[in-house]
Amino acid sequence: LMGAVLTGTRTEAADTRSLRALELECSGACRVTTAPDAPVVIGVNAAAWPIPGASRGVAVATREWVGSHAEAFGLDPLRDAIEVAGEQVLPHGAHRVILRQTHEGLPVIGADLCVVVDATDGLRSLLSGFVRGPWPSARVGIGPVFASQRVLEASPELEPGSTTTTLAWYAGDEVPRLVWWVQGRARTGREVRSWVDASQGESFAIDV
Repeated sequence: LMGAVLTGTRTEAADTRSLRALELECSGACRVTTAPDAPVVIGVNAAAWPIPGASRGVAVATREWVGSHAEAFGLDPLRDAIEVAGEQVLPHGAHRVILRQTHEGLPVIGADLCVVVDATDGLRSLLSGFVRGPWPSARVGIGPVFASQRVLEASPELEPGSTTTTLAWYAGDEVPRLVWWVQGRARTGREVRSWVDASQGESFAIDV
């Protein structure tokens, strides 16, 4: 488990080209909102902008469509990927799809994108929380067993044997950090989520 996580650089010119391509595809059917400090999409409001292939599966089609515009959303196509984190059926046949960013193969906790697709397979709204970096270099200094033990010691209400531990990036701070993401169940049935810094062992409770 000991090893380095490397980072890369991206150019604003690539972001700008990708953003313009997305806006051309939009062609007046939607309004695109960008980040205040970069040409990166953070939101879309649309009048049923069609999602290609949605009739064969809304969640997968949405992931593929967002992936085809990866750089417009601030992602590095060589180091970042997108996975389906959840799908919910809404009233009147609409769907809410949650996509999660991964970086260097690791999930990025807190870096989600939410899309609402209507019953006609048209995009109605999009809100992106993807992280575009800068990504710090990080090295795993502690193992999952130590991380889980730290959480169990700090949260005695957790049921023994209920925890799962995953190596991930945590995007809740100004700069992402490499963490062990520990999830468990309290004796009351409530979910407990915590992270432990994978380099230094610092821990922090998200929901206890």
